[in-house]
Amino acid sequence: MRATDGEIVTSGGKAAGAFFGSSNGGATENNEDIWPGNPIPYLRSNPDMWSGHPSNASRTWDVVIPASRFASTLGFTSVGDVEIVSRYESGTPSDIVVTGISGGAHKTKHYTGVTMQSAFGMRSPHLDQIRGPFDPGKPEVTRRGGADRYETAVSVSWANFATGSRPSVVVVRGDLFPDALSAAPLARSVGGPVLLTSSTSLPGVVRAELKRLNPRRIYVVGGTAAVSEGVAEALGSYAPVTRVAGKNRYATAAEVSREIADKGADRVFVASGTAFADAVSGSAVAAAQEVSLLLTSRDRLPGPTADELGRIRPHEIVLLGGTAVVSTGVIRELERYADKVTVLAGATRYDTSAKISRWGFPNGAGSAYLATGAAFADALAGAAVAGAQDGPILLVPGSSVPSSIAAEIRRLDPSRITILGGSAAVSYSVQDSVDDL
Repeated sequence: MRATDGEIVTSGGKAAGAFFGSSNGGATENNEDIWPGNPIPYLRSNPDMWSGHPSNASRTWDVVIPASRFASTLGFTSVGDVEIVSRYESGTPSDIVVTGISGGAHKTKHYTGVTMQSAFGMRSPHLDQIRGPFDPGKPEVTRRGGADRYETAVSVSWANFATGSRPSVVVVRGDLFPDALSAAPLARSVGGPVLLTSSTSLPGVVRAELKRLNPRRIYVVGGTAAVSEGVAEALGSYAPVTRVAGKNRYATAAEVSREIADKGADRVFVASGTAFADAVSGSAVAAAQEVSLLLTSRDRLPGPTADELGRIRPHEIVLLGGTAVVSTGVIRELERYADKVTVLAGATRYDTSAKISRWGFPNGAGSAYLATGAAFADALAGAAVAGAQDGPILLVPGSSVPSSIAAEIRRLDPSRITILGGSAAVSYSVQDSVDDL
């Protein structure tokens, strides 16, 4: 390309060394992690979601190496285990520990992603996972993330919906959760992704994704205070728009339910409308079962929720979360509308997430999604596709895996685990911990 002919890149008034790379696993590198030398201010690791764009044939790749060649190249007679212990800021491995037999003795050697790339002629030093005959049942672990919540939602859409596939798309406000909580079951019902927007402007990355998908219809969840008319008009240039909204979060969830649930439905989910964690954990199960998710306040059942339960008359109501978020009085109110009320709750949001998964997927699952429990957006973006794949959303803190979640992953025994969000949301140490379960 000649668009930059005659131009010089500068930093601090001096000429800067410019480098180009692609298919980098989602982030550029700090210079000192790749080449010897001191850190250079303008060569810092930055997210690069576009390296994972569907048009890039090299966005993901696998290298299959015979076990004997892998061992001999690294100076072993045989290899017993390989573990990625730590990573640089970009996610490229900074310490890969290989143990095996070398010179007739057990030995441990250390490598980086760069040295592995050099040894085996790989395309990039960014390695998500190394699997071998020493761990035949290990699931495939991948990450879908971006520089922010809007890019992460688009990355999830990229991975699950083909270019020009014309799905219906659900769009919700990305910085506040109340109207968004019921979006995943709707997206599952209409067969499309959940994309996020700011209240008053449609992000460029979302515009690009809508152009790629060429949707047949766009559902906006929430009133004009959540998603403005200006954004709705912008969305209308891509497909006909249907706004699903009520006068508040409870009424909006009820209106979404009317798009999904018929009278006499077998089951309905209910969660707190003032806290997001239990609702997003349950939204994947609701999506998998293609049933509604309604909201309640802590101390009383809102009128719109009661009216919708009266319309549906479900056999069972599944309440997500315990009495810390929903009072016993509300539970008694719910009992008026169904033959059975099942309460799924744990001591923490992570324990509750594990309980919801165990209840929703008693026989295990082929896939599972992990998202931060500190924010709603990434989990929401993944819930619809998790449900479509009959898998759960599991919540984790940013830098660790709670014992209840680790136990649930082992029980589920998924063949695929997808981490939602960048390393600021879910750290690489969590990724590697999950890889070792």
